[in-house]
Amino acid sequence: MLDTIINKATGGLDGLVDDLVKAASGKVKEKISEVFAIEKLKFFKENIERVGQVKTILNPDSIVSLNDIFFDKAVSFDGHNIDTFSQFGKKHILVEGGPGQGKSLFLRKICINESKSSSYIPIFIEFRNLKYEKSLKHELISALGELGVTLDISTFDYLAKSGKVVLFLDGFDEIPNEKRSKTARELENIVRTFSDLRIVVSSRPDSGMGSSF
Repeated sequence: MLDTIINKATGGLDGLVDDLVKAASGKVKEKISEVFAIEKLKFFKENIERVGQVKTILNPDSIVSLNDIFFDKAVSFDGHNIDTFSQFGKKHILVEGGPGQGKSLFLRKICINESKSSSYIPIFIEFRNLKYEKSLKHELISALGELGVTLDISTFDYLAKSGKVVLFLDGFDEIPNEKRSKTARELENIVRTFSDLRIVVSSRPDSGMGSSF
């Protein structure tokens, strides 16, 4: 119990995971306990930290810390600077901007900050890395597996309904043109089905995402 209190107070993800396990029951509880076993949770945390390691246009051959290059006041929402997802005050957010305006860096920064806030479990996924061979839901499950979170349909549904997860989906405009409309429809369906799943999508203004999200 003391460890849980300490983790929540210091911004760790352990307290959120503990809550997820306690709220589950039956087979789902067993599966969630396995999904977030100590070593797997450690691997997941390391992947979140890697979100903050980026390459820049000025120095594309080197990896730098996002904290060293990100200007915290570069982005505002309704006149307020945004540091964590909770500050948006909405469940679903679309971040639009032209090439090179910092959409991806912003999503990465918010994801990193969220991992320390103890409000949500942040998951960062790039649309360009999906294979588009299955439904979007299954593609997301596969992407989560690469981050160290191995889910099946039942555990994905449980997490999506828990109200404790925020998906950062980067680069909708990088989806192949022939897959974009289908992906948008499937994302709309995920939003309708899992109303408590927080989602942030980044895209260029001309991608068609604005009419769907």
